[in-house]
Amino acid sequence: MTDPLEDKIRTHFERKTLPQEKVASILREARQLRRLSRWRTATAVFASVLVLASLGLALWWGVHRPAAGSELTAQMMASHKAHVPSEFDIPTERFVALQQQMDKLDFDILPSEAALRERFDIQGARYCKVGSQVACALTVRERSNNKPGTLFIARNSEAIQQAQPTNATSQGLQLEYWHDNDRFFAWVGEINSDL
Repeated sequence: MTDPLEDKIRTHFERKTLPQEKVASILREARQLRRLSRWRTATAVFASVLVLASLGLALWWGVHRPAAGSELTAQMMASHKAHVPSEFDIPTERFVALQQQMDKLDFDILPSEAALRERFDIQGARYCKVGSQVACALTVRERSNNKPGTLFIARNSEAIQQAQPTNATSQGLQLEYWHDNDRFFAWVGEINSDL
């Protein structure tokens, strides 16, 4: 069974009175090109399937991966619950004294807003992790209602900066977090605490 394309090529070149060898050579090259074209098509289809599968996986991961804020929330809530409020590494009542004693921190822990500095009474502090970096956790009481809590302070990292400032409740705890210049602050406290 002959290919109609080959018949047309043969007929065209036979009219031109090419030697039979030349016609056979041209036909061989045409067959090779057709085979190459099939390989190219198969390769293009395979590459397209691979790209679509990669995009599908990336979209699935984006939907099923927890947001930066929810990971931070879970980490800080667990740290707050695990910590005994009366136990801390550095007893102090002032931000300035705390800054001097927490020499492992390479950022300023003093909030830039006076209202925030006046919101809490500090009882002490300890080192902790926020995200994957060294931070501090202050054992505090809110002056307005004497509610105990933990104030976390960390340097803003790329992952932490993705977390949007929020005020939320979960698992009997209230959480607020915000960004202040190059720092991240989060307050975690009991919703209904026995004073």
